Amino acid sequence: WLRQGQAEKALASYGKAAALEPENAAWQIALGEAASAAGKLSEAAGYYSRAVDLAPTDPAAWRALALFSLNHDTDVENTGLVAARQLLKLAPGDWLSYDIAGRAAVILRAQVEAEMQLLKAIELAPQEPGPHFHLALAYLEFGQTASAYDKLVDTVNLDPNGPYGWQ
Repeated sequence: WLRQGQAEKALASYGKAAALEPENAAWQIALGEAASAAGKLSEAAGYYSRAVDLAPTDPAAWRALALFSLNHDTDVENTGLVAARQLLKLAPGDWLSYDIAGRAAVILRAQVEAEMQLLKAIELAPQEPGPHFHLALAYLEFGQTASAYDKLVDTVNLDPNGPYGWQ
């Protein structure tokens, strides 16, 4: 239902699944995604928080909470940053952990930390266009247009026909 743009139906279906397995964090993450797609951000935040409570050592739960906070600019200073830092502890070899931490740092205007985290993401996964794009945005945010241009060129080269390249 969610892929078909029917967020309310997805929310109802995931709700039934979660009722059958109330201790399964994956259902809480799915409920959060559906609630978010339905525009119910407060409800979504609760589902993501429950997922973290149910699975405090699962990087997927922390990643979902951090991405929700970043994508909706919801309590990034507390929830998003805490989730990103926990994600770095749980999945330190995953480029996405550093990409998320870098994005949080940009939102919080922590220029040095943002660049450091995003460069680490690029080091771990040089062929992934996302960290290059996010670093370009960070450079733009902090007035470093020449560096931003270089990272945008890298992004287009890595993802010429994809969502990052088109941006």
